[in-house]
Amino acid sequence: MTLDDLSVLASPAVDDWLRELQQSAQDELRLQNVLRGRLPAGVARAAAELIWLRRKAVAKFPGGRVRWFDREGYEQSTGELISEYRAKRFAEAERICDACAGIGGTAWPWLRMPKWSASRSRRPAAA
Repeated sequence: MTLDDLSVLASPAVDDWLRELQQSAQDELRLQNVLRGRLPAGVARAAAELIWLRRKAVAKFPGGRVRWFDREGYEQSTGELISEYRAKRFAEAERICDACAGIGGTAWPWLRMPKWSASRSRRPAAA
């Protein structure tokens, strides 16, 4: 998934349509076939992957259906339960810095902490 793909997928009309398709029971291949009728092939593949990942992400991130990530970002991300645990564990730390943020799974609970410092990813699609 490229930044250009994300740009198309984030447009209001396409995003609304993706949310509708997320609710369907179609598998990734069937989703691609539906999407190819309306989007360029590369964007259709990215859209089908995103829908599939959002469905999977519900277990890892209760709010996963509204997040943007690619397969690598999802697979390497820290789930919310572990992130919440870490945030509580380091609540008394003077400063916190997540130097390997990826899609920010660990950082989300820290955003509610007053001592939050920084989060950084080396992958542009994850930033």
